[in-house]
This record gives sequence, structure tokens and C-alpha cells, in this order.
Amino acid sequence: MNDEQLMRMAVDLSKDSRAENDWRVHPFVGAVIAHPNGEIISSGYRGKYTAGKHAKQEALVGIREDVVAGAIVYSTLGPCAFRGTQTPCCLRLIDRSVREVVIGILDPNPDIRGRGWWKFEERGIKVRNFTPELVKEIRELNRDFINHQLGPGLMITAIQPDGADEIAVTEYHRAGRETLEVRHGRISVKGTYRIRPSNGERISMFVRFSRSYYPQAPIDFGFDHDNLMWHCPSVYLGSKNKEGPTEYEIIIAGLSDDLNVAIHHYSTVNLVMKNKYKVDAWVGIEMVTEPPGFEGLASLTLSARK
Repeated sequence: MNDEQLMRMAVDLSKDSRAENDWRVHPFVGAVIAHPNGEIISSGYRGKYTAGKHAKQEALVGIREDVVAGAIVYSTLGPCAFRGTQTPCCLRLIDRSVREVVIGILDPNPDIRGRGWWKFEERGIKVRNFTPELVKEIRELNRDFINHQLGPGLMITAIQPDGADEIAVTEYHRAGRETLEVRHGRISVKGTYRIRPSNGERISMFVRFSRSYYPQAPIDFGFDHDNLMWHCPSVYLGSKNKEGPTEYEIIIAGLSDDLNVAIHHYSTVNLVMKNKYKVDAWVGIEMVTEPPGFEGLASLTLSARK
């Protein structure tokens, strides 16, 4: 078989992948190991023999080490670089002395992405990509997995204090290399998303002061469809009478069902207190550490002063 036919075979094999029976979204991955002359040595796909086993791992089952030496590996997803207590696939291939690895797409998981490629290059193993047409097909096949790994891609891009001009949030602010200074009181926050979260998704904005987390107004993800922008109109940074400066952190988080119910209850009680008893106390939820089910999606540290 020629080079592109072997790539095609790996893509077709990936469609037979078997996922583990858990809550996560898993990729479709196929792998083919061949001699440089195109003769196939073995092949595999995710979960071919055992649920949860990676495609490269399955392709190596029952194959003698000396047979794989000098071979070319075609994998629709970049081989993992670490894997808990198991040997990662890139090290399995390095230990078998493969000559070349051809990759469809890199793993979208930011903790894994590209690390296997680096390890291969460090060992003198050639690495290259599938053809653009097949890469497109692989990405489409794994759309749900990619979106699950990358998430909505939320980013805070602008802050507007009440009665003042909008302030652009730069990459240096988001990385914490520069501090953005505003006045105490109400601000509005804008940002962008990679994929627009649906109304049913449990995403909320908080302002953290010390160990207290203060839920804010709902985020409007339908604010600007054309430019993939969201907006949160009312975010409070403490009292205008506070002597500054005071450090706050704006946090956008995905919530579990339990936390989402708790936050909704908190917001309802707070609203009743304001409307019925005219009490405008800014009461936070004390969290020494962020609990399971609280997934930070974006954040920005601010310095607020009077």
C-alpha cells in the first residue's frame, strides 16, 4: 500500500473505536504500523481488544519488538506523552525503535498536545502530518471530542466601569503580567467565545475577594452572534467607599448540577433580601478551595480603588 492508502486505512479503522462506559467524551482513533515499503505489520483502533486501550497500544498487541523496528506508524491522533500509571504511547513507539510517525491531528487536550511530537524529534524519529483532506475528515469525526477538550474558549476582552470609557483587557492582563486598575463599584464585562454555550450550560460569573466568591448577573451569550461575543452587564467590585487598592478576581466557571442549584438558591435569596427588606448586603460564598464541580473557564485579576 502507498502512503496515502495507509493514512486512509487508519482513518477508516478509527470509526470502529469503542469508548469506555463513563461520562467523558472519547476520541475516534485508528493506527496502522507498516514497513517503509508499505507492507502492513499490524493495525488497531481505540478499544479494539480492551475498552480504554489506545489505538497504538492495541496495534502493538502480540507484535514482536524486532518486527516494529524501523517501521512507520500512521495514527489519526497524536500519541499520548503521559498516561497515569500506564506507559504512554509515544514511549512505547520509541522503545520499539520506529523510524517515522505520521499524525492526523494533535490531541486537543492542552496537557498532551504536541508533547509526543517533541519526544519523537528528540530521539531522531521523523514526524509529519496526514494530507489536509484527511486531517479535515479526522477533525470532523472528532468534533465532539475536540469541543469537549477545548471547551467554550471563553476570554475576557473588555471592562467598562460605570460612567467611564471601556478599558481593553490585553493578553498581559489575562496572564497576570500587568494589573488592570479600576474604581470600586459596578462594572460591565465583555468577552469572546470559541463555541457559544447553550442556555442549558451551567456557566456563571463570580467575583472573588480573599476566600469569598460572589455570584454575579447572568452572562448574555447571545450578545453579539456575528463577533462571537458575550456580555455581563452588572459585576460588582465591592463598595465605592472602600479605601483601596483592593484586589479582586473575576472568574467564569462551569458548575456541576449541585453547585448550580446552590448558586441559584443563593441568588434568589439575595434578590428577595434586596426587594423585600431593602438590604443590599454583598454576601459571598466562603470557599477555601474550589470544590469538585467548579471548573474555571476564564479569569482576570483587578485592582480596585476608591
